Amino acid sequence: MWAQAAEAVEAPPEGVLWVHVGDRGSDDFRLMHTCRAKHFLMRVARNRLLEWEHEEMGPEMRKLVDLARTLPSQHRHTLHVPVQHKRRARTAQMCLAWAEVTIPAPAQGPPELRHQPPITAG
Repeated sequence: MWAQAAEAVEAPPEGVLWVHVGDRGSDDFRLMHTCRAKHFLMRVARNRLLEWEHEEMGPEMRKLVDLARTLPSQHRHTLHVPVQHKRRARTAQMCLAWAEVTIPAPAQGPPELRHQPPITAG
């Protein structure tokens, strides 16, 4: 569904940048592959194995979520979260960090994806 939606979006007008944004349900290599020449942001659901060139990288940095947790915060924002269902209102600290990563095609994925080139995103 996510990849089909991304394919249906035409090029933006001159001077406009469109970014595909997805929740955890969009954490799909097919969508990343569809968006590889576009801009996209997704909330990850899987701690994907990364492709790396440096042997000195420790095991804690070879998977996406593990690496993200080691990155220094580039921006912080305090957010008030209102009462929701049975959860109390609270204040959350949001931290933004980023790094360029290379995600290989899933070895156990559908046959049409297994031999796709890796995706570099940052």
